[in-house]
Amino acid sequence: SPHSSYVWCQFMAFHVTQREYEQARLTAERALKTINYRESEELANVWVAYLNVENLYGTPESLHAVFQRFVQHSDDPMKAYTALTQIGKASDHRVLVEKTYQTML
Repeated sequence: SPHSSYVWCQFMAFHVTQREYEQARLTAERALKTINYRESEELANVWVAYLNVENLYGTPESLHAVFQRFVQHSDDPMKAYTALTQIGKASDHRVLVEKTYQTML
């Protein structure tokens, strides 16, 4: 189904395994345009996958840009903050976690 985040995220993961990071980003963008806006959980899953791609293969600026878009387009911005905090903890980015907490407060 074109509205399934699972399929889109698997496609993104395929591109990452092929070291096609720009293709993974383009796939995320296509998913965000294709998945119906009413499917907020599916969209959130794609945003989280996109954040993970940027965290691992992007720059701090690209990660921040995707995060800001997630906040802006989310029906629950706390999901974006929670996701970024969890990504920061998992990748041991103490500064990222601290900045996210400071922004939340």
